Parts: sequence; structure tokens; C-alpha cells
Amino acid sequence: MNKGNLLRNGLVFWIVALFFLTSFVQIVDADIFRRGTMRNVDDIEINCDDNWTITEVVSTESTSTSTEASLAIGSDGTVHVAWTDYTNYNGSGGYPDELNVFYKSKLKGRNWATTELLSIKNRFIACTPSIAVGPDGRVHAVWVEIPYVGGEYSLIYKSKPIGGKWGERELITTETNDPGAHSLAVDGDGAVHIVWQDTTDYGGAGPDMDIFYKQKPAKGNWTATELVSTESTNNSYWPSLAIGPNKSIHVAWFDDPGYGGFGNDRNILYKSKPYGGSWGSTELVSTESTGVSYRPSLAVGTDGVVHIAWCDGTDYSGSGPDPDIFYKKKLPLGYWTNTEVISTESSNESHRPSLAVDNDQTVHVAWYDRTDYGGAGPDVDIFYKMKKNHGNWTDTEIVSTETTSDAWYPSLAVDDGGTVHLVWEEYTSYGGSGNDRDIFYKYKPSDTVIIDNDNSAFNILSGTWYGQSHTNAYNGTVEVTRSGNGSKKAAWRVHDVVDSGVYDVYIWKFEHDHMNLMATNAHYIVRDRNGFSNWITVDQSTPGNEWVPLGSYEFDGGYYQGVLINDDANGYVIAD
Repeated sequence: MNKGNLLRNGLVFWIVALFFLTSFVQIVDADIFRRGTMRNVDDIEINCDDNWTITEVVSTESTSTSTEASLAIGSDGTVHVAWTDYTNYNGSGGYPDELNVFYKSKLKGRNWATTELLSIKNRFIACTPSIAVGPDGRVHAVWVEIPYVGGEYSLIYKSKPIGGKWGERELITTETNDPGAHSLAVDGDGAVHIVWQDTTDYGGAGPDMDIFYKQKPAKGNWTATELVSTESTNNSYWPSLAIGPNKSIHVAWFDDPGYGGFGNDRNILYKSKPYGGSWGSTELVSTESTGVSYRPSLAVGTDGVVHIAWCDGTDYSGSGPDPDIFYKKKLPLGYWTNTEVISTESSNESHRPSLAVDNDQTVHVAWYDRTDYGGAGPDVDIFYKMKKNHGNWTDTEIVSTETTSDAWYPSLAVDDGGTVHLVWEEYTSYGGSGNDRDIFYKYKPSDTVIIDNDNSAFNILSGTWYGQSHTNAYNGTVEVTRSGNGSKKAAWRVHDVVDSGVYDVYIWKFEHDHMNLMATNAHYIVRDRNGFSNWITVDQSTPGNEWVPLGSYEFDGGYYQGVLINDDANGYVIAD
């Protein structure tokens, strides 16, 4: 919280900008239109009920099995995919002699580029790639490499700048020799971080499988290997890595029975390390689970909240005895929430969640599922759900709608505009892919347009409004004014922000230390193609952080359409 602003003005304000209101307005489209994200003086959110795009084949040059895809999105919207392939492509070898790592990219709004070979042909078996993109657009890739004849397993790293070529191979595992599953991330300074599982007895790890960590500063060298799973006395598997907004390091994995005396089942464990600090103690995440918990997927929001999804065999909260997708989150310096079941509509096995968090703190999860849900059929399909900040999980969506065979192993990412991107593998003949296993891709345009108080679509129409700061405000800032006779006005115009369609409109209301000074009857009015709504009152004095609905409206691009707020109220009014 900005204490200086609080002392000077006596309260904290939030202003959300839509056409006419002083609080954060959120508009949700009820038709099928593309959504984007914009911000204005305070915030309004516009959500459009758009669909997943048509499935695209990524591995078009491959003529054999393509598997183990990893997905990342650059800040410019470029899609990057790496995968393992059995194809003899450009003399790369191929099954049964050799596996290789392939790479492909797609500029925003363009076609897929030609497949590139990352690994060295005719010398190594290369598989299980991870890919990430730094803030400068540099692409980073890591994979497991096994000599064709004898030798030790290794983790290999390559990178390439925007518009450049891939650099030389670098050996990551200089102190260990049996790497397996790994996870890669890049922080805001461009430093590369990696965790992996390994049976090497290094640093007192013992002969069991453990989790190790390294980093490579931008323009620097790889640091020494660090042992993460120091408290574990049994095997530790499948780490998932994320970097927090303050460059803190977060790792989740699952452990064989034996840690902390928590039963005879496998459990989800978590550890973190502050920037420049030391690793904290291991934390048990799957506290409510009595069955096997495995394959976590972890992400950290820009607000520092840690989110984890995993697969669990526990019959918890009516989930049944089959494996389901569970979820928890941890607030910064706080505690873990209770377990939530994501795959509530599933009646068969749910596996391999892939989780991401967007800039609005919306959580997105994809997994593969054997349930015949919503016409999916008896085959394995890719399912998807999302949960807005302080909201509930949406209904399950089927992603793999055009393909007709079993779909496996999703990898999900969200770009800066809130568009959800997804790749998976499937053994189906679709789009000329042939009858072998291929990599497929889809995306879902952002379902939300947010107009914040720093956006050109937000306007102070009349009177004096004061800019304030607060951690609960959307993007941290708001506009506020004292009660009056309705002469002070602010508006969020939507004519150049949304496509024509029917939208649900919301405003953002948040909690602060001066709720007793806030209006219980802040006045908003919405103008759409049909004219003005009635005045809508919102109680800004109630505790909690939430989106408050103003109703559904039909916008068609008219210049004076949007949301307006004024000072005709019995207390301070915030536009956020």
C-alpha cells in the first residue's frame, strides 16, 4: 500500500474506466467474438464468449512419431514449439536408430516456419525437450541426450536470439550423469533456470532419485549444481519450475512414500528460494490426499501467488476413485488453500495437467481425459478449464474436437494479451498429417478486454479526480473523487475496444483501510446501441475484492457507447 498517498488524501481510491463509471468495469461478451486486453484509467473488463480456433498440424514435415511437445510464447506473440521426433528429417537419422529434437515457430498472425533440427544428427539419442522465451525474445531449449553407443545421459542447452541462429550446444549436467524429467524457466533479467531429476549421488543426495537445480545468468556461465530435495529420503520425480515476480524460484515435484511420515502414498512437495537467498524447507502440498499424488504443474502469478495442479487418485470431495486433477494455491508469505477438484465433470481418468496464469491472475489448466463428456466420445481427449481471480472454475471445454483418436500430453501457455495456446500429440490422420503420431496446436483468444485507468479509452469528463495507489487495485492504481451533485464524471468508451456483440459488463471493487468512507450508492450508467440503461448503484463500502456485474449490453462500435460513473453518491467514489 502507498502510505504517502493514504496520509495525504485520507483514503485509498480505485477507478475503473469504462464509458461512464468510477470503478473498474468488466465487460463479458455473450456472443462469439475475439477478445483482447486493454487498460484505462481504472479498469473495466469486457468478456467475449469466443471459441477455440481450428486445429493446426505443427509437425508437417514429420513422417514418423512426433511426441513430448513443449510450448512457449514470446512477448511479441510468437509461438515456439519443441518436440521429440522419430523422423529421418534432412538426414537426422530416425527410429529405430535415433531420436531427435525438432523445433518450429509461428509469428503472430503468420504461418508456421519450417521445422528445424536442434540436436546433433547421427551421434546422439535426443528427447524430452523443454522450451522457454526470455524478456528479450531469446529462445532457450533444453533436452536429454544419450550417446548412440555407451556413455552417460546429459542435459543439453541451446539458445537463439530474435532473428538469429541457434548457438552452440552447452552441457548443463557437469556434476551429474543421469538426468531425466526437467523444467525450464527464464526470469525478468534473462537468466535461465532449470530443475531436473537425477539418480547421481551428488552433494549428499544419496543413490535415490533427487531434484537438482542450476541457473545461467544472462551472458554468464552455468552455476554449480544445487540439491533441492534435501529432506527427501526416497525417490523424487517430475519437477515443475516457475519464477516469481521478484525473481524468487519455486519448485514442485512428487515424492515416493517416506517424506515427513505422511502415509504410504506419493505426495506433492514444494520448495522456494528468494532472489539471492537460500532454499527454504520442503512443504507438503497434498495434505488432504490419501491416495497417490503425482505430476504437478506449477506457475506463479504477477501478484506472487503460487498455483499448483496435479493428478491425484484420492476420492476427495466426491471426485471418485479414478485419478482426477486437483489444485491449490499459496498466497505470498501465506499458507496453502484447501484442495479443489478441477475435473469435476470427469467420470474417468484425468492425467497430466498443464497450468499457466495470465496477467489478470486467471488460472488456466489443460489435461488429457478418458471421459466421454460433451460428445467427446470414448477416446482420450484434451480438456480445459479456467478460473478468474476470486472466481470459480468454468465448465470443462473439449479442445481436441476435430481429431478422432487418443489425444495426449498437453502443453499450455498464455501470452501477454491473455490468449491461451495449447499443443498436444495425437495418433490421428488430420489435415494431411498421416496415420502416425503428430503434434497439434490450437489457441483461444482472450475472453476479456480490460480497460484500466491508464488507457486512452478512459476519460475524465469533468471535475477533479485524484490518482491513488493500492495493492488491491487493479494494476495498482485508481482514480477517486468526493461525493457531489453528479457534475464530476469519468467514462470508459468501448467503440474502438470491442467488436460488435452482446457483452456482460463488470466493475472492479476492492478492499482497503477506508471502507467506511466509501459510497454505498456509487452511480453507473451504460450506453449501448439501444440507448442508456437505468442508473445502477454499487456499494463500494463492502469488504472483499471482486468483479461486480452491471448487466449485459449490445455494443456495435458507436462512438458514445460505454460506461460512465459520476459523483452523485453518499461517500467517496472510486473508478478502478
